[in-house]
Amino acid sequence: MLKGSPFVFLLKLCDQYGLPPALLQFFLYLFVGGLCSICDVGGFWLLQAADIPIIIASATSFTVATTLNYFLSYFFVFERGRFSMSHEIARVFVVSLIGLALNTLLVYLFVSDLALNGVLAKIIAIPLVLFWNFLGRRIFVFRPTIPVLCK
Repeated sequence: MLKGSPFVFLLKLCDQYGLPPALLQFFLYLFVGGLCSICDVGGFWLLQAADIPIIIASATSFTVATTLNYFLSYFFVFERGRFSMSHEIARVFVVSLIGLALNTLLVYLFVSDLALNGVLAKIIAIPLVLFWNFLGRRIFVFRPTIPVLCK
């Protein structure tokens, strides 16, 4: 186990209490997802401040955050190698497109139907799409194990 890993305490906790690896993996993904959510909301806010239309701002910030999420997930949450790299990238692309559609649809509905502020709508949409992103990557893309880096 890497001594400097920010996830050491979670690994020890799971070992100590016999928690399932999927729960630990979800917490790791939650941490990574939190960082990417900050990127998503911050990017969305900046684009909105630049008068970019809401749908374009939402799609753009989500795409940037998803790219960051892929790389962080690869290093800290999921183990690669279940499929060839080209297959894996295609699968990540499909999972991300579904996540993008869900995120953008939710933001649009929250703003148009519920008259919520765009940033608030984005903040509400993120945890709803989080579950899809985690399960989509765990089931359809990566091996369902934590990478060696964190062990």
